[in-house]
Amino acid sequence: MDIDCRTWLEIDLDAIIANLRMIAGRVAPCKLLAVVKGDAYGMGARQVASAAVESGAVAILGVATLEEALELVDVPLPKQIISAVLPSEIPEAVRHGFILPVEDAATAEAISAEALRQKRTAPCGLKIDTGMGRLGMLAEQALPAIRKIAALPGLRIAGMFTHLACAGNLDDPFTIGQIGAIRELAAGLSAAGVVIPELHCAASDAIVNYPESYAAPFTFVRPGTAIYGSCFSSAPDLPLVPAVSFKSRLIAVRELPAGHSIGYSRLCRLTRPSRIGVVAAGYCDGVKIPLSNRGYMLLNGKYCPVAGRVSMDYTSILLDGCPEAKVGDEVVMIGGSGDARITVEDWARINGTVTQEILCSFAPRVRRCYISKD
Repeated sequence: MDIDCRTWLEIDLDAIIANLRMIAGRVAPCKLLAVVKGDAYGMGARQVASAAVESGAVAILGVATLEEALELVDVPLPKQIISAVLPSEIPEAVRHGFILPVEDAATAEAISAEALRQKRTAPCGLKIDTGMGRLGMLAEQALPAIRKIAALPGLRIAGMFTHLACAGNLDDPFTIGQIGAIRELAAGLSAAGVVIPELHCAASDAIVNYPESYAAPFTFVRPGTAIYGSCFSSAPDLPLVPAVSFKSRLIAVRELPAGHSIGYSRLCRLTRPSRIGVVAAGYCDGVKIPLSNRGYMLLNGKYCPVAGRVSMDYTSILLDGCPEAKVGDEVVMIGGSGDARITVEDWARINGTVTQEILCSFAPRVRRCYISKD
């Protein structure tokens, strides 16, 4: 793909559609609540939401805030706010019929009152804390509170969900306990006559590692990074397709003598005469400083080590193995070149972080370019 700019993301919409359909096949009969919060992890919420619709595999879109839901108001799928809402946000959310999170009785009562004022019925998702310790009703105390919430006028319980804290770890006792806790609560509510249409706990890692998280009584899963083929957990029977490439160009090629230093703090000092390429991307674009003297970039299918410290707008790489390199050449920072590949997971490991942070770290000035055969 010929891109006329300095630094860009290539986002493969066909790969996103393929991943969504693949995930749907794995978890059936569970349905997909595709998480597109944070501007779809920085990949463009409207474009990814459109791909979700085209896939035919997604039943609900998950967002973090009212503002994110409003940005997608015309996308023909229900929107669920999976974070918390402020009291001031409730009227607009009820007006648009968004599925609202309920983490306590006070929120439920505020939603009920607003729904009655608007003469509407507000759908809500009950947020349960089974051990994440962030938001939600404590699982062991939730049953009596939910029975009262279910009786509130103008409010319809659309579902119930929890967040798993350690689903990236295989056979984790805490995760197994969390799954058991939400199942036990759902059973108790059913016995009390409270119907929970949508029950979910599995995000991307659990979809890979914990089949029990999408077995009955669960009815939904919440894929996020897996949509882009990026997930620390992996399974041979779920061959997700990488959907995101991060690319730039050589803005300079230099011959430097032995002993010359490169970058701030003189982090790299050349032991021999070397050919150095200057890439037109730095930490202001999303190239993390921990890649300094540790990471690699790809040029013509060859791995080129990062030389010196990543700076705000530029990163230097060693070109000793690429004598053909010239100004303007494409440099692949994440993605494939020939038989070589650098993944989002590779960057996450080097940077000591998670794939979610890598995907969310690309700056607005990095152009988003969408690829599709259609």
